[in-house]
Amino acid sequence: MLLYYFWVMELVKKEMALDFGKVVLLENGILSFVAAANLDTITLSQLEELLAVFVEVTDGKPMPFYSDNTQMKSLGHQERKYIGDNLYLFASASAVKESSTSVRFIGNAINHLFTPKVPMRMFKTKEEAFDWLGSLE
Repeated sequence: MLLYYFWVMELVKKEMALDFGKVVLLENGILSFVAAANLDTITLSQLEELLAVFVEVTDGKPMPFYSDNTQMKSLGHQERKYIGDNLYLFASASAVKESSTSVRFIGNAINHLFTPKVPMRMFKTKEEAFDWLGSLE
């Protein structure tokens, strides 16, 4: 299964560019956000813009979602709440690549203790994240 996701993940079905990154829907049905190289935090207004694009790209049908957050330095309380309140509108599950071991541990522990509306896990690699998303089908 891993080989399948590596091969298919590069095939783009739909893509929309934003000033701060791009939203990509892959042929394997995984929706992803690719942040601009200089983006190290995301604002509430950017999240609102992203939500509209996610819903448009998915035609309102929640899909597996992947985000590489390795370059993100911080996320404010309002922004975290906004994500938690709206993730279900476009994501059937959420896999996040995070470089910090402690952030991954704390994030996964919190998700285990307080089950979110949308299944969510943090991973060290994109490959692990795609494998997990693929296992949920």
